[in-house]
Amino acid sequence: STGIPSGLLGARAAHIQIALADGRVLLAGGERSSFPFVPLATCEIFDPVAGTFASAPSMHFARSFAHAARIEGGRVLVTGGQGLATDGVRLIFRADAEIFDPAAGTWTLVGSRMEAGRSAHFTAATAAGDVGVGAIPLIDSFAAYADASVSSGVMFSTVSARRMVAS
Repeated sequence: STGIPSGLLGARAAHIQIALADGRVLLAGGERSSFPFVPLATCEIFDPVAGTFASAPSMHFARSFAHAARIEGGRVLVTGGQGLATDGVRLIFRADAEIFDPAAGTWTLVGSRMEAGRSAHFTAATAAGDVGVGAIPLIDSFAAYADASVSSGVMFSTVSARRMVAS
């Protein structure tokens, strides 16, 4: 054995890769790596100690070029990305978000939407528990994330990037 993992359970590109609190890595969404490039909702978890990949529950919506941040309780907030319109053909920029709870193995839709759909953006957590979501490379404004409690969900609101940095 070479110690090199055998590979993903399914080929994907433009996906999320984020370290979970326990050291495993969540790989979520993305798109098939061959034409036609269709966004994916499927997920898997890589265990670097065992060198293995395991299936994980799929997100509610397929999304490629989405972004994620680890939030309170070891959960993962996934924002935006490109998805398919209701016609199943056109690509759209998603304005919604979902939270993955690795302890429960579940995805929960966020109760509110960002002001605008985003793709190839950033999502960054602060020590205070807020998460900024913004465009790259120009940041005019971003959605602030505030988690009142696990049961009440998430609220998005648009704030000035300068004001957020100054406070």
